[in-house]
Amino acid sequence: RFMGLTKPSVHGICFMSFVLAKLVKHLAENDIEKIEIFQGRFSKPIFSGETFTILGVDSDKKHMYNFTVQNNKGEIVFSQGIFQLKGPVCN
Repeated sequence: RFMGLTKPSVHGICFMSFVLAKLVKHLAENDIEKIEIFQGRFSKPIFSGETFTILGVDSDKKHMYNFTVQNNKGEIVFSQGIFQLKGPVCN
């Protein structure tokens, strides 16, 4: 409440681990060793009990995916996400 939030928020590292787990499962065949880059920017507070959708787009570079995460209200809570697998990144 000190920060002006009305309910408990989810710690960023916790949230990122959930997102990473889903991306690894669907894009890296559950093999964490295949990950080269995982990064992004928190755009809004993330609250306990909300549901999330990862919206991804293949980039024009092989092995790289751009993504955002939205909450159940359709608000982007994690933006500028990059998920890159090991291997050649070429145009």
